Amino acid sequence: MMEKKSVKLWLVFLCFVLLGISCSQPGLDKKVVNPKTEKLKLPPDFHAEHLYSPGENGQGSWVAMAFDDKGRMI
Repeated sequence: MMEKKSVKLWLVFLCFVLLGISCSQPGLDKKVVNPKTEKLKLPPDFHAEHLYSPGENGQGSWVAMAFDDKGRMI
């Protein structure tokens, strides 16, 4: 009786280990590049995040920044 209980315990443990291995996602430490911010030239230790974009049809045109002919943000 005790042997069956320990076998069940090992099977449950093995299931958790296999579940943990199968759910791991390799490459999570890689930086995800957003095409809306990748062209920005920022000083060292600065970063930019894309927070929101209005819908194409529902909210019209939003302009928060633009670039001049020399690539400067205005």
